Amino acid sequence: MVNRERPHLFILPEDKEDNNLVDGFLLHPRIDPKQIQTLPFSRGWTNVRDEFEKDHIGEMRKWRERRMILLIDFDRREDRFTEMIRVVPEDLRERTFIFGASHEPEEIRRDTGRSVEEIGESLADECVSGSLDLWNHPMIAHNRPEFDRLCRSMREFLILR
Repeated sequence: MVNRERPHLFILPEDKEDNNLVDGFLLHPRIDPKQIQTLPFSRGWTNVRDEFEKDHIGEMRKWRERRMILLIDFDRREDRFTEMIRVVPEDLRERTFIFGASHEPEEIRRDTGRSVEEIGESLADECVSGSLDLWNHPMIAHNRPEFDRLCRSMREFLILR
Protein backbone atom coordinates (compact mmCIF):
# COMPACT_ATOMS: atom_id res chain seq x y z
CA MET A 1 0.00 0.00 0.00
CA VAL A 2 1.33 3.43 -0.97
CA ASN A 3 1.75 6.35 1.41
CA ARG A 4 -1.01 8.68 0.24
CA GLU A 5 0.68 11.72 1.79
CA ARG A 6 3.68 11.30 -0.52
CA PRO A 7 3.78 11.29 -4.33
CA HIS A 8 2.39 7.98 -5.60
CA LEU A 9 0.87 6.36 -8.65
CA PHE A 10 -2.33 4.38 -9.07
CA ILE A 11 -2.72 2.31 -12.25
CA LEU A 12 -6.13 1.21 -13.47
CA PRO A 13 -5.68 -1.45 -16.20
CA GLU A 14 -8.39 -2.48 -18.62
CA ASP A 15 -7.72 -6.21 -18.65
CA LYS A 16 -5.42 -9.04 -17.60
CA GLU A 17 -2.90 -8.40 -20.41
CA ASP A 18 -2.59 -4.75 -19.38
CA ASN A 19 -2.21 -5.88 -15.79
CA ASN A 20 0.60 -8.25 -16.86
CA LEU A 21 2.30 -5.33 -18.61
CA VAL A 22 2.26 -3.41 -15.31
CA ASP A 23 3.60 -6.46 -13.47
CA GLY A 24 6.56 -6.51 -15.86
CA PHE A 25 7.11 -2.77 -15.41
CA LEU A 26 7.29 -3.29 -11.64
CA LEU A 27 9.96 -5.98 -12.05
CA HIS A 28 12.53 -3.40 -13.06
CA PRO A 29 15.04 -3.07 -10.21
CA ARG A 30 15.08 0.74 -10.32
CA ILE A 31 11.30 1.25 -10.23
CA ASP A 32 10.07 1.80 -6.68
CA PRO A 33 7.08 -0.56 -6.25
CA LYS A 34 6.22 1.04 -2.89
CA GLN A 35 5.12 4.16 -4.78
CA ILE A 36 2.77 2.31 -7.15
CA GLN A 37 -0.55 0.60 -6.55
CA THR A 38 -2.09 -1.46 -9.33
CA LEU A 39 -5.87 -1.61 -9.06
CA PRO A 40 -7.91 -4.64 -10.16
CA PHE A 41 -8.47 -4.64 -13.91
CA SER A 42 -11.81 -3.29 -15.08
CA ARG A 43 -12.76 -5.59 -17.97
CA GLY A 44 -13.17 -3.04 -20.73
CA TRP A 45 -12.11 0.49 -21.60
CA THR A 46 -15.55 1.91 -20.83
CA ASN A 47 -15.33 0.36 -17.38
CA VAL A 48 -11.95 2.05 -16.85
CA ARG A 49 -13.50 5.35 -17.88
CA ASP A 50 -16.59 4.89 -15.72
CA GLU A 51 -14.65 3.64 -12.68
CA PHE A 52 -12.26 6.57 -12.90
CA GLU A 53 -15.15 9.01 -13.08
CA LYS A 54 -17.15 7.38 -10.28
CA ASP A 55 -14.44 6.30 -7.82
CA HIS A 56 -11.21 8.17 -8.45
CA ILE A 57 -11.89 11.81 -9.25
CA GLY A 58 -12.90 12.61 -5.67
CA GLU A 59 -9.99 10.58 -4.29
CA MET A 60 -7.51 12.41 -6.51
CA ARG A 61 -8.82 15.73 -5.27
CA LYS A 62 -8.47 14.50 -1.69
CA TRP A 63 -4.97 13.07 -2.18
CA ARG A 64 -3.09 15.85 -4.01
CA GLU A 65 0.05 13.72 -4.44
CA ARG A 66 -1.77 11.00 -6.40
CA ARG A 67 -1.10 10.47 -10.07
CA MET A 68 -3.15 8.01 -12.06
CA ILE A 69 -2.61 5.97 -15.21
CA LEU A 70 -5.66 4.76 -17.10
CA LEU A 71 -4.29 1.81 -19.09
CA ILE A 72 -6.54 0.78 -21.97
CA ASP A 73 -6.44 -0.87 -25.39
CA PHE A 74 -7.16 1.66 -28.13
CA ASP A 75 -8.56 -1.08 -30.39
CA ARG A 76 -7.42 0.85 -33.48
CA ARG A 77 -9.81 3.68 -32.62
CA GLU A 78 -8.19 7.08 -32.86
CA ASP A 79 -11.04 8.68 -30.90
CA ARG A 80 -10.49 6.48 -27.84
CA PHE A 81 -8.07 8.95 -26.23
CA THR A 82 -10.59 11.76 -26.73
CA GLU A 83 -13.33 9.62 -25.19
CA MET A 84 -11.15 8.97 -22.14
CA ILE A 85 -9.82 12.51 -21.62
CA ARG A 86 -13.37 13.87 -21.77
CA VAL A 87 -14.09 12.49 -18.26
CA VAL A 88 -10.88 13.89 -16.72
CA PRO A 89 -11.64 17.23 -15.05
CA GLU A 90 -9.33 20.10 -16.02
CA ASP A 91 -7.89 20.33 -12.49
CA LEU A 92 -6.75 16.67 -12.67
CA ARG A 93 -5.38 16.52 -16.21
CA GLU A 94 -1.85 17.27 -15.12
CA ARG A 95 -1.89 14.19 -12.84
CA THR A 96 -3.88 11.80 -15.06
CA PHE A 97 -2.24 9.82 -17.86
CA ILE A 98 -3.89 7.68 -20.53
CA PHE A 99 -1.79 4.90 -22.05
CA GLY A 100 -2.44 1.91 -24.23
CA ALA A 101 -1.48 -0.17 -27.21
CA SER A 102 -2.92 1.05 -30.51
CA HIS A 103 -4.72 -2.28 -30.66
CA GLU A 104 -3.95 -4.82 -27.92
CA PRO A 105 -0.79 -5.74 -25.98
CA GLU A 106 -0.92 -9.23 -27.50
CA GLU A 107 -0.01 -7.77 -30.89
CA ILE A 108 3.09 -6.11 -29.47
CA ARG A 109 4.00 -9.44 -27.88
CA ARG A 110 3.70 -11.24 -31.23
CA ASP A 111 5.57 -8.49 -33.06
CA THR A 112 8.50 -8.31 -30.61
CA GLY A 113 8.68 -11.99 -29.64
CA ARG A 114 8.63 -11.01 -25.94
CA SER A 115 6.14 -11.80 -23.22
CA VAL A 116 3.88 -8.99 -22.07
CA GLU A 117 5.79 -8.92 -18.77
CA GLU A 118 9.11 -8.60 -20.64
CA ILE A 119 7.64 -5.73 -22.65
CA GLY A 120 6.60 -4.01 -19.41
CA GLU A 121 10.08 -4.42 -17.96
CA SER A 122 11.64 -3.08 -21.19
CA LEU A 123 9.35 -0.05 -21.10
CA ALA A 124 10.44 0.57 -17.49
CA ASP A 125 14.08 0.23 -18.51
CA GLU A 126 13.57 2.88 -21.17
CA CYS A 127 11.91 5.16 -18.60
CA VAL A 128 14.96 4.80 -16.38
CA SER A 129 17.59 5.09 -19.13
CA GLY A 130 15.84 7.68 -21.27
CA SER A 131 16.13 5.55 -24.43
CA LEU A 132 13.06 5.21 -26.59
CA ASP A 133 13.44 2.04 -28.66
CA LEU A 134 10.27 0.24 -27.60
CA TRP A 135 8.43 3.49 -26.83
CA ASN A 136 8.87 4.27 -30.55
CA HIS A 137 7.25 0.98 -31.61
CA PRO A 138 4.36 1.72 -34.03
CA MET A 139 1.80 0.22 -31.63
CA ILE A 140 3.02 2.33 -28.69
CA ALA A 141 4.47 5.51 -30.26
CA HIS A 142 1.17 7.41 -29.96
CA ASN A 143 1.78 7.38 -26.16
CA ARG A 144 4.89 9.60 -26.42
CA PRO A 145 3.19 12.85 -25.29
CA GLU A 146 1.78 11.05 -22.24
CA PHE A 147 5.11 9.31 -21.63
CA ASP A 148 6.95 12.64 -21.66
CA ARG A 149 4.45 14.17 -19.21
CA LEU A 150 4.66 11.11 -16.98
CA CYS A 151 8.46 11.21 -16.86
CA ARG A 152 8.46 14.90 -15.90
CA SER A 153 5.86 14.27 -13.20
CA MET A 154 7.29 11.15 -11.62
CA ARG A 155 11.01 10.80 -12.20
CA GLU A 156 11.87 12.09 -8.71
CA PHE A 157 9.75 9.63 -6.73
CA LEU A 158 9.35 6.61 -8.97
CA ILE A 159 12.90 5.80 -10.03
CA LEU A 160 15.36 4.52 -7.42
CA ARG A 161 18.90 5.79 -7.61
